[in-house]
Order: sequence, then structure tokens, then C-alpha cells
Amino acid sequence: DVYKRQMYSSIKKNWHPTENSGAGKVVISYKIKRDGTIIEPKIVSSTNKALNKSAIEAIKKSSPLQPLPKRCKRDLIEVSFTFSYNLE
Repeated sequence: DVYKRQMYSSIKKNWHPTENSGAGKVVISYKIKRDGTIIEPKIVSSTNKALNKSAIEAIKKSSPLQPLPKRCKRDLIEVSFTFSYNLE
């Protein structure tokens, strides 16, 4: 849906891993408040600790996102986002 695409685009724009961090995958969970504020980002899993900081920073820099859609009846949603970095 549109909200997910906007969220993905914002986070992707703010993610800047360094080449020397190496390849890997990081899964981060976080919560989005009704006003779009991102809170409580945390690493769920990681195959490369060198990518962790840039992934968390991308989430933090993306806050606030757009407010949650009106059709969402909850005031807080939990989301997981997977960062994958390949050097090929």
C-alpha cells in the first residue's frame, strides 16, 4: 500500500552503509505512533554487526514518517524492516 511504499522509500533514502562494513542483513523492529513518530528501534537479528549502526540511524533519521492512515484504528503499530547489503 501507499503508506508502506512511502515508509520504505524514506528509510532507504536515509540508509548509508559504508563499503568496508561488508555484506549482511539486519532486521530492526520499531513502533510508529499515530503522528508518524518512530519509537523504540531495536535490532532483532543481524548477520553483520558493522551494519547495525547505519541501519538504526536510517530508522531514526526517517522519523517522523507520514501520520498513520485514518483506516488504521490503532494509535501505535509495530513494524519490522530488513536491511540487506550486498557487495556484488
